[in-house]
Amino acid sequence: MAKKVQTRLDDIEASPNLKVLMQIPAANCHPLSGDMQGEWALDISGNHRMIFDIDHDPIPQKDTGGDRNH
Repeated sequence: MAKKVQTRLDDIEASPNLKVLMQIPAANCHPLSGDMQGEWALDISGNHRMIFDIDHDPIPQKDTGGDRNH
């Protein structure tokens, strides 16, 4: 499992923004909802996910790092 976790950490490090991270099929990066709204997840395996918060407000949504409204 450690190799898979390291692969996801490498994916995060290599991605210049969230849009790129969301395009990695094996990572299945997606926002959570309900009680976990505002948090995000990456798949580690069929039964495990890595949960994380984005430490930026607003969340960058463009290649330039700005939000989608600016």
